[in-house]
Amino acid sequence: MANPRTNDAGALIKPVEITDGNGITVTCVAPSADNFGTFAKSLPVVGQEFVFVGSGWDRLRDANVFKTVNLAAATTETALWTPAAGKKFRLLGLVLTVGGAADCQFNDGAGGSTVFLLSATAAQVFVLERLGNGLVSGAANRALTVVRSTAVTLKGTLWGTEE
Repeated sequence: MANPRTNDAGALIKPVEITDGNGITVTCVAPSADNFGTFAKSLPVVGQEFVFVGSGWDRLRDANVFKTVNLAAATTETALWTPAAGKKFRLLGLVLTVGGAADCQFNDGAGGSTVFLLSATAAQVFVLERLGNGLVSGAANRALTVVRSTAVTLKGTLWGTEE
């Protein structure tokens, strides 16, 4: 029977401990010194949060882009957030005041697919602050736009990331 502290080739196996600073320690065993760098890259980053996105895990984003909205009463499609060249927007939250009864349709690019719809029956405030890992654009260089069903003002703040 092999020594439990050695691998099949007889090399000593050394445990690796990772501590998050809050009393949580993860102990794992590196398969060998030769591929420890590859092994370490597969370990979770201490303090990094992950969310399940249906088919796997993705790192949780923090907002670093904030866009103010101050639209006069109109119904034409208007860009709210145009990301930098080659980037996609990832909407993580918003606070918006709709100045009257209207449906506000938010699109992924001008004339693009509907991302979500807010329906105000009177002057209302909408707060969406827990969108998980956000609503990401389907392609780079697309603006987040809004079309209002009646001529109402729209004011507030959007936040998220560009990637």
